[in-house]
Amino acid sequence: MAVKKKALGWELITDLETYGKVTEKRLREQLERLERREIKFLVLQPSRMIGETAFLQASYEFDPDDGMLYGIEFGFRLKDGENLIMRNYPAPQSQLEKIFEEYFTAHRVPNFSGWLFVNVFGSGPLMGKGQLHWNFPSQPYQDTHTFVEAVNAFSPGNAGNWHPDFTAVAYPVCYLDLLFCEKEEPHLRENEKLIKKEEIPGSAYSRFIIKARIQAENKMAFTEGELLKAVHNQLAGRYTGIWKEAFILKRTEAKADGPLLSFYRGPLGRRAMGIASSGEQSLYQKIHHELEEKGSLSPDFTLRPPKESQKSSFIDGFPDGVGYHHAYVPRPVPRPLKKAFRLASQGDGVAAENCLKAFFADSDEILLPYMDALGSWLYRHQESLDVYKLLDFAWNLMERSGEIECVKAALFLTAQSRHPWEEKDKEMLRELGQADEFTFHVLRNMENWESRDAEIFQLAQKVHGWGRIFAVHQLQPCNEEVKAWLLHEGIDNIILPEYSSLEAAQKIDLTEVVRNCQPDSADLLDAGKILCSMIKGGPAPGIEAYHGKKELLRSFLEKIGKAEPDGTLYQMAFYVQQYAERTHRKKIVQQAEQILQTPVCLEYLQKQQEQGNLVFLAAMEGLDAAQGAKIAFRRDWEANFHLLHLLDKPADIQEMADFFVEKVAGGKENCLDGQIFLNLEMEAYQTILQVIDESQVDIDEEKLLQFGLTLPGKSCKKSTRAHIQRLKEQGRLSEQLEQAAAL
Repeated sequence: MAVKKKALGWELITDLETYGKVTEKRLREQLERLERREIKFLVLQPSRMIGETAFLQASYEFDPDDGMLYGIEFGFRLKDGENLIMRNYPAPQSQLEKIFEEYFTAHRVPNFSGWLFVNVFGSGPLMGKGQLHWNFPSQPYQDTHTFVEAVNAFSPGNAGNWHPDFTAVAYPVCYLDLLFCEKEEPHLRENEKLIKKEEIPGSAYSRFIIKARIQAENKMAFTEGELLKAVHNQLAGRYTGIWKEAFILKRTEAKADGPLLSFYRGPLGRRAMGIASSGEQSLYQKIHHELEEKGSLSPDFTLRPPKESQKSSFIDGFPDGVGYHHAYVPRPVPRPLKKAFRLASQGDGVAAENCLKAFFADSDEILLPYMDALGSWLYRHQESLDVYKLLDFAWNLMERSGEIECVKAALFLTAQSRHPWEEKDKEMLRELGQADEFTFHVLRNMENWESRDAEIFQLAQKVHGWGRIFAVHQLQPCNEEVKAWLLHEGIDNIILPEYSSLEAAQKIDLTEVVRNCQPDSADLLDAGKILCSMIKGGPAPGIEAYHGKKELLRSFLEKIGKAEPDGTLYQMAFYVQQYAERTHRKKIVQQAEQILQTPVCLEYLQKQQEQGNLVFLAAMEGLDAAQGAKIAFRRDWEANFHLLHLLDKPADIQEMADFFVEKVAGGKENCLDGQIFLNLEMEAYQTILQVIDESQVDIDEEKLLQFGLTLPGKSCKKSTRAHIQRLKEQGRLSEQLEQAAAL
């Protein structure tokens, strides 16, 4: 063998480096390196071509399950300079020299009946592009042409990555090896036969190995398009769980009438691993379908719909959001999580998923507090864990699971990986990240992407709740577009703006923004919105944690003083004044008072309150706002009943009490007896009673108290009976009201 290698001028190519002509000794050394897994593959390639387009080469690979594998590859050089490879894999080593010798001496091209199409490669064999992106939709295809068009249309790069008219298998029959993981034996189609059933220890699921017989339409050979169409039709709607990873069809056995093809996955060609399907729509599928139909997820989209026994449920992202901001206590890794990851590393995806499901079946258990310890545990055990199988498991689980915490466990695993990210995987995470429930975990993955800042910014604009809060936390103000978005929209979330206001202010340098903005601009209004949110504080650190708050407050008030009269800006100035009074900042208080007490401001507030606007602020600045309070209450009593405290004239109080009873008499039907929190009708009712008590006026309370007797709640009933007792003591209690109270 060594003599012929020298005559043919062999070259050796590995995944690490390229050698020139090699001797038998050098070849033996490289084979030993391959067996030690120091390299992944090598290719023996003749140095001269026969003709302008055809070439032949031998290849060796090391598979962790099957050991050393070797094969013969026949290729064509295409017009665009790429290589189209066909593989007879595996092939007896004794055939290599014979085939090559015939090829070089007689220009005899091997009969590649039963050979398998491998791919189109760019710069070198076994490396480069060539994958088809396809999501295996549930519907079958009747003709090859329609299938090829669908594949090419699915992804822009597909058309250039395959040759659907090229002969892929020169046999009239192919056999397809399928693996199912189910509780019951799957339904067999006419062309299928059950080969083997394997029970999975500790699980209700079993592995079913099925062989499908596929016949070529012309009864001679399969083109690549026809072969993949036949494979698709065999799998459509039933065999799932491998579509988010690269996979190849590997010729694993030669039958008398055609080859047996099996699914293998990943860079080392590992056997496809199954995860049990519940038959229900997975969380990813739910998100994906919503995005396909509507283009985005609405703020009310949820992965946590209330169960039949519940009237409500947590908003998406709530456990992680509250846990991260208020109750984060790192915890050691529990045994079930270690067991699940070990099972996944061994290739037992079903048992691993069942282990995760059992652990997270306890609603009090979430992944968040275990993440730090899990990361350390994976690092310590990286030598004993199969990273590729863990990632296989993660991508399967991420796409197919219907359990929230299981999907988060999958996202946690992919975030630990430092392997190159494929675009199709990124796209899946982009979709998952648009659901507030998963944004936090997707952001951890995006931290590893080259375009992390741009990706996080795009995602931040598509989420609405806890997802936006987490995204703002991760977002870096890397350019003016990001800074502008943080100013105008960064704190707009459906949870509480206070969670993001301090971070937004720090990232955009809010003080500098206020200094540089025009007095009558949207920038000043939105800067004030962030400032007032920081002043409010609430559950997150507020303005006290902002460096340079004094300068910010002064600059903001200075800009308001130069702006045209504006109700929103005046309200913000009042809010700043209240904060300054609470924190004993006298100069800030004086600066705010100078704005709010100017004739221009007072005249503006007077006109506004006469229309029922800015009523409370007008009253606080010393204006008579009773008329404005009545107008506002009539327009929207639910939002403005607190303004009734501004009334002190009996006629005004009587007018509003009668209006309230007439307007909301039907509201009692919506009340629930024994409720903990009084609804708006009861709050407004009690406010009116308080106004009557505070003003110490006598009005006709008959209708009001009759209505009060119909309302539930101990506090409501107590206030009503107190007023009835007062009327009785004053001799103004009617017989009708007395009888109603007695009942």
